[in-house]
Amino acid sequence: RGGWNVMHGHGGALVAWLYSLTGRLDEAAALIADTIPVARRILGPNITILSVLCGAADIARLRGDLDGARSHVEEARSSSKRDDILARSIKATTHQSALIARDDGAYEDALQMLDDLPLTLAGLGSDHDSELPPNLWTARASIEVRSENPAQALENLKRALDQPRDLAHLDALEAVETAAIALTQQEKAAQAATLFGAVEQERDDCGLVVPPPDRPVLETAMSHAQAALGYEWDAAANHGRSKTLEEATALAVAATDSGEQSHVEPRKPVDKSASKT
Repeated sequence: RGGWNVMHGHGGALVAWLYSLTGRLDEAAALIADTIPVARRILGPNITILSVLCGAADIARLRGDLDGARSHVEEARSSSKRDDILARSIKATTHQSALIARDDGAYEDALQMLDDLPLTLAGLGSDHDSELPPNLWTARASIEVRSENPAQALENLKRALDQPRDLAHLDALEAVETAAIALTQQEKAAQAATLFGAVEQERDDCGLVVPPPDRPVLETAMSHAQAALGYEWDAAANHGRSKTLEEATALAVAATDSGEQSHVEPRKPVDKSASKT
């Protein structure tokens, strides 16, 4: 029975995630709601309940239910306090919390959560995986472009793109798109248009939609790039549509390696204990 609950939990979370990627958010929410009680029946802290609740938080966030998303994250934290999955739990729940804060317009709070994460992971000891995965660096970049800090965004994207073995398909897609937004903010519309075109084609080919919270910043950047390029926009975007995602990722890597971001100092984690008197 326990094994069936584990399979049901992971399977339900996976299908709900796939629904959310294709814009079927109501179906995703209904499925994940049915899956949560099954995952809760698994005894003790476990990876299944962590995956299901983080998935539920993400779906709630995409639907604009930020309070519901926060509730799922808090339950995920309390349900996965087991030594062998603790680092993974902290990374997953911090990632979700930062995205929730970002979508709520609390950019500084979101960045602070991510700034504090390395210090938290280091405190777990050397037995735990303290390396930040690409999706956390891309999340930071997505916050920076909303704050109109493109140089820092590209610096964060460089950290994500420097981990090609850990870069999943959707991580690469989001990183390329965020790089395009940052390049637009740097008035590099032609480069941005090529990346925008590549991302649009990849989404069309895979049946993926732009996540609702990402649409305003994306639409603003694309409109700005189109206005800057005028009649040259179509040629640049069509050039991007001829690129594979791998080729577009290489162009994004080149943009982050341009040297213009080398002067940017990364934000430092705040040691709150040191500030107490």
